[in-house]
Amino acid sequence: MTQEEYLEALRSGAKMNFNDLIKLINENYNYTPASFINGDLQNTATENQGSAKLFCFGVIHQLTKLEVLHCFGEHYQGVLNDPEGDSHQNIRNFIIYGWEGLKFDSPVLVETSNPKYPLQADSKQNFGTTLIRSINQLYDFMGYYVKKNFIIIITIVCKLCGVDMFYFNPKQ
Repeated sequence: MTQEEYLEALRSGAKMNFNDLIKLINENYNYTPASFINGDLQNTATENQGSAKLFCFGVIHQLTKLEVLHCFGEHYQGVLNDPEGDSHQNIRNFIIYGWEGLKFDSPVLVETSNPKYPLQADSKQNFGTTLIRSINQLYDFMGYYVKKNFIIIITIVCKLCGVDMFYFNPKQ
């Protein structure tokens, strides 16, 4: 199954399977383990990396909160069937905190074929808009200490590319 086929099935309301998505990610992305925070849950770089992969896939493809939850497939259904339970804390926290509750120390996925990074655009204006949107999304997933250096690096990159930093909106 291609990424496009997967996304089409997801958006058509088909029943999703978590392992199908993990297989798709493993076939199409380079993966680097990273610790991340999901609401009040701290995950190390050695635990819950399936969730990390899924969340980053969601960012790359700009999935909605509900689409991400459906990507968890049978695990999300298990949470719905046992709302008072304590299993699948990353799913439960994502239900509560959504995208705002997720913070990654570093990017987890980089697409291997037909990468979205480096960015491609048909004009400097489109490139700048795409670059700034991607920078804002990436920034939202970074931890505090990474953000300090990231702003310096992005400022330099934007100046070299001739991109206006006006639209970069870091949330402290």
